[in-house]
Amino acid sequence: MPDTRVYRKKQSRGYSRRKVETRDLRQRFLIVCEGKRTEPDYFRCFRVPKNVVALDIQGLGFNTIRLVEEAIRIKADEEYDQIWCVFDRNSHPVEHFNSALRLAEKEGIQVAYSNPLKPERDNPSTTVHLLVLELNRFIP
Repeated sequence: MPDTRVYRKKQSRGYSRRKVETRDLRQRFLIVCEGKRTEPDYFRCFRVPKNVVALDIQGLGFNTIRLVEEAIRIKADEEYDQIWCVFDRNSHPVEHFNSALRLAEKEGIQVAYSNPLKPERDNPSTTVHLLVLELNRFIP
């Protein structure tokens, strides 16, 4: 029996449009900590996706003002989307603490501080929760 089916040439739809620049840009965070081990270990525990956020966490062991100055130096060498300095509120004289806050604000650096004398949860004398909230935005 002869084949009576009609065969049609598949029509080409032309080139498909490629999506250009659709990849989300990865956020780069620099977190500079007063403590050499405790704070860096704490922030390294955040399981943020590496393709979304790049964390550069450095525990330097400097005082408040020196820590902000070091963050400024690092900022000049590399580009980051967010830069945070993390230190204790009560470990240093009030003048040093306030000077560090002013210098950080002037340079566009965020500050997260804790108050070891009042470790209660959601303590208004701490701002570390602001950095934690920022990091949590990237955790699926």
